[in-house]
Formats: sequence, structure tokens, C-alpha cells
Amino acid sequence: MVFENRGNGEKIFSTILNLYTYDTFSDLFESHPPSTYGGTSKEESLKNIQQYYAKEDERKFGVVGIEFSLIQSDSI
Repeated sequence: MVFENRGNGEKIFSTILNLYTYDTFSDLFESHPPSTYGGTSKEESLKNIQQYYAKEDERKFGVVGIEFSLIQSDSI
């Protein structure tokens, strides 16, 4: 799988390990350690994610967490 930063075109090549589906980000962050998402607490992770995802979209579409293993990055 290749993830691309739309802002600068940087690419990250990875292997997908798991997909996690939840009704809410709260459920996702409750089920995995905060460090998994680069946070120090569930509350911090929720605050950060709410900058990018509207509550209406969360209710309408649900949430998917992608666990991946880094193979290579353009910045390496």
C-alpha cells in the first residue's frame, strides 16, 4: 500500500496489518493504546482528530483505523 501526502507528494510504502472498524473515534481510541496513534491519552487523540473529521461524518460513515508496517518512505 502506498500513502501519499497530498501537500508535498511524499510517499510512504507500507504493508497493511489490520483494519479496525468502529462506530466512533472514541471507541477506536478506547480499544488501542494512545501511543498507537501518536498521542498520550484518549482525550488528546479525540481533540486532535476532531480538527479533521466532523461529528456528522463520524455518525454517518463510522470510523476505520488502519494498522500498517512501514516498508519505505521517500524521506529516508
